[in-house]
Amino acid sequence: MPLDRPQVVLWRGRWIQQCLELCRVELEHPEELEATICSVAARSTASRCTDHLTEQQVLQIVAIACENPALSGRPIIHWTPREVRDEAIKRWIVSSISITQVGWFLK
Repeated sequence: MPLDRPQVVLWRGRWIQQCLELCRVELEHPEELEATICSVAARSTASRCTDHLTEQQVLQIVAIACENPALSGRPIIHWTPREVRDEAIKRWIVSSISITQVGWFLK
């Protein structure tokens, strides 16, 4: 499975969020631990759905983040993933995109 930095960051966050649950399963139901780990990993993989975006769309989204937000009428000092997502949708670059996906492009 190819891994890149955003994928590792995402998975690490998932493991941190699920740490208590994984420890509980390990102690109380060790026979279910492998299935629980697979479930967490599957959710991490499934949520990274950038396959539907073209290279051009990704480049346009990154370009938004490089612009001065004031030029787009945004009353902010720097772009957040939410602001970039909203601007990409407003410009018809994409019809929808998650904040998480935009965050991957900005890391």
